[in-house]
Amino acid sequence: MAEKISKVKKIEYAEKSTELKKQIDELNKHIQEMLKSLSSSGALINYKKVIIANLYMNIIMLYIKLSNLSMDILGIKNESYLENARKLSYKFISILEDIVGNYVDVPYSEMKDKLATISQLDDIKRLKLVKKISYSVSMMEEAFGPNSKWKWSFVDLDARAANLCKNLTDYKRIQENQDPRVEGFPERNELLKFIKIYIRKAADRLREKYEIANPDVIILKEAIKYLAALMRIAITFNDGDEANNLKKNIKIWEEKLEQDEKKLDEEKKKKLKK
Repeated sequence: MAEKISKVKKIEYAEKSTELKKQIDELNKHIQEMLKSLSSSGALINYKKVIIANLYMNIIMLYIKLSNLSMDILGIKNESYLENARKLSYKFISILEDIVGNYVDVPYSEMKDKLATISQLDDIKRLKLVKKISYSVSMMEEAFGPNSKWKWSFVDLDARAANLCKNLTDYKRIQENQDPRVEGFPERNELLKFIKIYIRKAADRLREKYEIANPDVIILKEAIKYLAALMRIAITFNDGDEANNLKKNIKIWEEKLEQDEKKLDEEKKKKLKK
């Protein structure tokens, strides 16, 4: 009886997964067509890259659905589908980083020209994009589970995604359009709030990784950069209280960094004496 049920489940899985696989194939074909057209896209090249990144995120969600389907029907987590999703996460992030860079604490003056190449993204589209980036990475990490071998590397990936979302945001446009009567006002405010929360989360997760999994001072330095980027945003929008709180926070983390670096130096000296 159990053998018969197993066969029935396999047939059910095959039938339900076929449509998802077909969608993946169609999206991949669309991506290949768009990649071929990039060289002749002119000023639209970076906007087309955003579309390609969006398509990759759609594929990621389909791979996650395939894995969930396998778990629901067969009781097996399909690691190959999840691994495909993981690799595509790095791919779409790299595509978007090619447009706006991967610098963490960077002044707007260095971002202005980069952002101008994707001016076709209005406030509503930009909000949807950054939320989709965050959601794609979050769902992929959740699908792997808390005991995955990639657990701590996902912290770095999520931090990259948060920084990417920050760099995709046009703060000057938000700043210049604070009048509630200007179209897109709710989306701009939501976007700014979303970015601030995401960057803070990234900083805290990097700090957690440093404390629990990997005491490499480079990780703590990176976490401090995220706080500095958050402070830059606060200063840009004249939020003095928030800027001061972050300044204090940064000082505490820098003191921790200095103490840990001194300990490392002392340990190195002891080893050399032996």
